[in-house]
Amino acid sequence: MDYHNKILYIVQGDDSYLYITIIQPDGHIYEMQEGDIIKMTIKQNIDSIDNIVIQSNSNVLTFTKSQTNQIPLGRNIYDVKLILAENDNVFTIIPASTLICQPSVGGA
Repeated sequence: MDYHNKILYIVQGDDSYLYITIIQPDGHIYEMQEGDIIKMTIKQNIDSIDNIVIQSNSNVLTFTKSQTNQIPLGRNIYDVKLILAENDNVFTIIPASTLICQPSVGGA
């Protein structure tokens, strides 16, 4: 997985990790609390009904090869939200952005 120029790149069929740092409005790093959830939603386009959801109770999103195999090759869209356990408030921490799923040249 690679991130540059505001585009996330992933190889279809790979296991991967995405580490997320949440910066609060005051500039401090938010420390995940027990029960907080980070939720990433991936769609082929903004109007797609089908989506892939990856979620975690830490600041690390873990992608299994079966999950990355479900991501359509080419350009997709994703966002990441923080859901607070304390009050169920939802904060979009990465607004709708581009994810490009690339094919693997060789198998594992």
